[in-house]
Amino acid sequence: MVDRAGEPHFPRGEVELIAAFASQAAIAIANARLYNSQIEQAWVSTALLQVAEATTQATEVSEVAQAVARLTPMLAGVDRCAVLLAEGDEFVINAFYSDKGAVPAAEPPLRFAPADWPQLQMVIETCEPLVISAPDLDDSMPADLRRLFSEVVILLPLLAKGQVQGLLAVGQEAGESPFNTQRVRLLSGIANQTAASCSINLSRKRRG
Repeated sequence: MVDRAGEPHFPRGEVELIAAFASQAAIAIANARLYNSQIEQAWVSTALLQVAEATTQATEVSEVAQAVARLTPMLAGVDRCAVLLAEGDEFVINAFYSDKGAVPAAEPPLRFAPADWPQLQMVIETCEPLVISAPDLDDSMPADLRRLFSEVVILLPLLAKGQVQGLLAVGQEAGESPFNTQRVRLLSGIANQTAASCSINLSRKRRG
């Protein structure tokens, strides 16, 4: 918006000049947005490539889970990550890492049933990521899992043949970078690669 104090209108020449400036500004803004989008896309592609390299080298499902849980906090800039895999009617934590390093696995492993965790049941039914923040985190997440996470958690399904075979649980403190579209896209890509690698290893194990 341009104003000229004390004048009822702009001279024609000035109008054309202002219009030219506005057009150039619009082009510059569009180019900047395109550049930022390309930078973000390159970042996502690079991060997913690192996950793919790590998971394809794994020969066991547990190795896949450990690699993903270790890499996700570094690549996505989150505080902690857990990989849960389905065993019968329960989901078992196979690996957990925080920004402070690995956390020893619980003995026996922590198990969660969808019937006892409404958000898990929702992810299974919708096959879509779900963001949980306080106070919902405190009200519904199982106590054993709540001790590992705080403030904000996103649950991402590990899908194989349209079925939820596991869960990628990623958490961060409140007030940190939000789970925006770009970060959710990156985390969804990590979840997809995790599911694919787990399926490959399970199929290899059955054949062996």
